[in-house]
Amino acid sequence: MSPTPLFRQDIPKGLAFNLKDYIQLVDLTGRCARDNKPGFIDNKNSILERLNISTDNWLDISQNFEQYFKGAAGTHDSITKYCQNQHIKRRQDINNSKKLANSA
Repeated sequence: MSPTPLFRQDIPKGLAFNLKDYIQLVDLTGRCARDNKPGFIDNKNSILERLNISTDNWLDISQNFEQYFKGAAGTHDSITKYCQNQHIKRRQDINNSKKLANSA
């Protein structure tokens, strides 16, 4: 008998379904109210709508995150507040944040 491999080599890279279905799955999972869960999403809008990010930009961000962001990542306001709290004068990657987040 050969040992059981730790992973299969023939598993395709990426998701087995399209991005929109995956985001919907994550969103629906977050909306489940359960006794052993501290909270749930009760907002009517989808995750990407609440983040103001288009599906295409989300796919780009998820595949190239480290190319776009070297420091803090988030909205223009959240990066600004973070930099103020950390006493950082230069808001690194702020233009990428504006370009990618305000695209829905």
